Amino acid sequence: MVSVEQLAVLVPAPVELPGLGHNAHVEDPALTASLVSGLRNRRPR
Repeated sequence: MVSVEQLAVLVPAPVELPGLGHNAHVEDPALTASLVSGLRNRRPR
């Protein structure tokens, strides 16, 4: 696991899921689905 600051060195817009560990998709499936959906909608076509 890395901090948001560390990740920002590698990607332009890191996303933090506060309170969730490395199994975010298990811990909060609805939040994970919302994040993926939002990212999919931002992708250039």
